[in-house]
Amino acid sequence: MNLTLPGRVPSKKNSKRIIQAGGRPRLISSEAFLAWHEEMMLRIRRYRPKKPIRRAAVLITFYPPNGRRFDLSDAAESVMDLLVDAEILADDDFISVPELTLKFGELDRVNARADVQINEYAP
Repeated sequence: MNLTLPGRVPSKKNSKRIIQAGGRPRLISSEAFLAWHEEMMLRIRRYRPKKPIRRAAVLITFYPPNGRRFDLSDAAESVMDLLVDAEILADDDFISVPELTLKFGELDRVNARADVQINEYAP
């Protein structure tokens, strides 16, 4: 299965805000991250298999719009959580995804994206 997530993938880890809930401070995702997550959910839900993939090899290649530095692992966390929430993957732990490859493709000012390739895992 191949998916393309258009635009820059935001870092879930670095996109947090503090709110007060029940008189206590709570850390939640930023509005920008939540908007990205919601939009991508609408785009990829139609590719959801009948049952989530239980063991997968995943390759994610990032093509950012500019030279702004980012951590591949932080962006990958956003993508992997999206795949689980969309019920494409059963989970994103090491048992469900024993093979995860991250790549920096190149800068693409016109068509920034993350290309995601998901295959059944075959040891």
